[in-house]
Amino acid sequence: MLAEVAGSSGILHEAGDYLDMHLRRHILDNAGLLPDVREARGASNRLHAKARRNKEILFSEGRLTVQVGDDLLDVTAQEFLADKHVVGFATRLRDKFHGTLKIAVSCARNYSLRGFHAPVEILLTGGGHVLPMKRALFEAPSVSWVYREAAPDLAERPEDNPLTVHGDS
Repeated sequence: MLAEVAGSSGILHEAGDYLDMHLRRHILDNAGLLPDVREARGASNRLHAKARRNKEILFSEGRLTVQVGDDLLDVTAQEFLADKHVVGFATRLRDKFHGTLKIAVSCARNYSLRGFHAPVEILLTGGGHVLPMKRALFEAPSVSWVYREAAPDLAERPEDNPLTVHGDS
């Protein structure tokens, strides 16, 4: 039987969009541009429009090359992950995760059958579930216990299926 344990679910309201914003800032800083200056607005807007895709490329390939004005700029995942704002985000995410994990493991300890460690399921949600700082939470949890990576069940209601049109045309 699966049950949610009060306090074992936590939300950090800064997520993928927060990293998108800081990737744009990081690129503009490297280009020597200020996003609120008229001459930089075009570059800032283009980076904003491609922010999610840029982040996906950066973390899947480890490197991102973007055009800013007439220049091509390279950003590595390693240098972006070392950015003070990104480090701060990763720290807040880890702290939130550790706090909720302690509660879940404590409950599993208290309600486990003798000799059996009930597993704690970790469900990483949102589009940023593949981010390195999120994956590290599952791959190296702070409390020694039995963990499973949970997968959400997909609803099988008719309204979840692709829209089909029936009838005469």
